[in-house]
Amino acid sequence: MSNKERKPKPVMTWEKLLSGRRYREAPSTVENSEVNVFQEDASRILNSTPFRRLQGKTQVHPFPPFDYLRTRLTHSIEVAHVGRVIATGAMRQLPRLPKKFKASMAGDIVSAACLAHDLGNPPFGHIGEYAIQTWFARLNEVKHPSEEIADLVAELLADPRTDDFRNFDGNAQGFRILTRLTGWRDRGGLQLSNATMGAFAKYPRSSRKAGKKRKFGYFSDDKSAATSIYGALEMLQIPEYDADRQPIEPRDPAYRRHPFAYIVEAADDISYLTSDIEDAGRMKLLSFDDCEQLLRSIADTKGHLPRYTEIPRANAQDRLKYLRAAAVSTLIDRAVECFCDREEDLLSGGFGENLFNATGFASDVAAIRRACEESIYNEGGKLQLEAAGFDIIMKVMDLYGGMMLQYVADPEKLDLRERGLFALLPPDSKEMLIGADVYKAMLVLVDYVSGMTDRFILDLYQKLTGTNPTIGRMM
Repeated sequence: MSNKERKPKPVMTWEKLLSGRRYREAPSTVENSEVNVFQEDASRILNSTPFRRLQGKTQVHPFPPFDYLRTRLTHSIEVAHVGRVIATGAMRQLPRLPKKFKASMAGDIVSAACLAHDLGNPPFGHIGEYAIQTWFARLNEVKHPSEEIADLVAELLADPRTDDFRNFDGNAQGFRILTRLTGWRDRGGLQLSNATMGAFAKYPRSSRKAGKKRKFGYFSDDKSAATSIYGALEMLQIPEYDADRQPIEPRDPAYRRHPFAYIVEAADDISYLTSDIEDAGRMKLLSFDDCEQLLRSIADTKGHLPRYTEIPRANAQDRLKYLRAAAVSTLIDRAVECFCDREEDLLSGGFGENLFNATGFASDVAAIRRACEESIYNEGGKLQLEAAGFDIIMKVMDLYGGMMLQYVADPEKLDLRERGLFALLPPDSKEMLIGADVYKAMLVLVDYVSGMTDRFILDLYQKLTGTNPTIGRMM
């Protein structure tokens, strides 16, 4: 086939990708409002219970020793600001926007997605994800109280949908929260715009498509929501082939990322890496000189430090804040340039790297990551609290998971303690258990546990076990 006869490379279009149509609802019912549909998305997220719970969830340091350190809530707000600036700056430079679409609306879309990006994270951060994964991985090693329960566990472990739990990921749980577990719940969750949901989708594939080593973006139970949203946006499917290399239509498709998902990811990376250094300086995990060197190598670029020397040297915290802000500004500028330069690759699904890593600061970022690994993420007190958090989650899942398995087997056979655990469940969880098979029951378990804050699950653990660990004790 000659070059002239080749089929054009498929591309996504901004017209579809920036759609304000809501998942399972009309675009907007408010006439002549000053608030556009994407700003309404942010409003719905900001006023949701899962968003408010982020103030009680670990960002880096469980039960931070003083209030200045970041939680998931403060981190999400910072990410939303960075994402807004990148998206608005990038779209101002791109000429092919739909009619009536302003560049600032791109900032609204990305800001809303950034506010939501950590909603699905369980208590105690990444160790919480690992605890949930581990609980399901160990199910086949547990001696179960009856043959009925053992049969149910065998049925669960043979079900390919159980990969949702064995490879549990906060991104998939966040998708579930947004489309099912809050707001209008089974009628579309918060009913956000398709554009915001597309920007939120960091990994637009199921656990089946992801395999064991890759992250995924939605549970098997939420496949219809994912295919509806990604289909409406006309996000490109990743092609599949049979044994003869003939194209086939997959029953469970995976999709190329929405271009704005790269901005959300970059905003997250820019925010947490620079803030982790600032917080480490405040906690004395890194010296001021080390923090200054790590941030200044980025911040000095493009003249973002015009007045740094005017800040008194004795005020180390103000100097670090100024350095961090300047480093963030530099990285934002580079992210905007990269996004605009690679627009064609982003729309064709051919952009195969991290937007943040493509900013040209690879060596500086590598130095920051090394410092974080050596001095922050492996700090002794933090590791001790995470170890305790792991055991707390495992024990709570033992208690509630055991009760839910018995409920599916025969709710009439719940013993006195299991009946008490059932009574303590939120009304929505009880309702979802009625008539549930074992997979759906485990979804209820994961929804319940992953939604808890650090202090809530600690308090629940203490009450259910009669123990009184000293972590998190209020003076």
